[in-house]
Amino acid sequence: MIFTLALRNLFHDGIRFVATLIGIGFAIILVMVQLGLYLGFSRQISSMIDRAEADLWIVPKGAKSFEEASALDGGERAVALSVAGVVDATPLVVGFMEWRKPNGETATVVIIGTDARRGLIPWNIAEGTLGDMAISDGVIIDRTYLSDLGVSRIGDTAEIEGRVARVAALTDGIRAFTTTPYVFTTPTRARGYIGLGSGEATHVLVRVVPGA
Repeated sequence: MIFTLALRNLFHDGIRFVATLIGIGFAIILVMVQLGLYLGFSRQISSMIDRAEADLWIVPKGAKSFEEASALDGGERAVALSVAGVVDATPLVVGFMEWRKPNGETATVVIIGTDARRGLIPWNIAEGTLGDMAISDGVIIDRTYLSDLGVSRIGDTAEIEGRVARVAALTDGIRAFTTTPYVFTTPTRARGYIGLGSGEATHVLVRVVPGA
């Protein structure tokens, strides 16, 4: 009887029933869209940390995000390596820089100076290879940002802080939540762009043995 009364109540007013179904469907779609946006933004925000080969991060005190970090005091890598259980400590150089396009216009980029073999390795290489980052003035950018950076293919050049930057390889899908393009290069070259001394870094990525 309860089931019968429920069905009669649902179909008694057809217009109200259809309007209710539309409302519920719209609410479900809205929730799914919001969930998709949340998961997408979360993935973008944490992509660098998720992809890094690190169990621990050493960063300057007060660092608020991956991109906004000042230089470490120095010696942190040596101290980390002296701790029992530490396998490796890889320096990382990160900072905001000005990218000057071939036509003279400028754009802000995030320089990431990283070792191509460990630490934070660029992923989803679409054109070129990781080893190409080591060529003279070589940088790796995502092809999503080609037009934003005023270049179109591997071999094109621009300037970072008055120094030549040559597109050596392209990734696919490495996007920043802030939409500021990531530019991967070697740690030495990144230090030159940012103005850090030899051996200085903004992050140290530490790996430890299992169970340490």
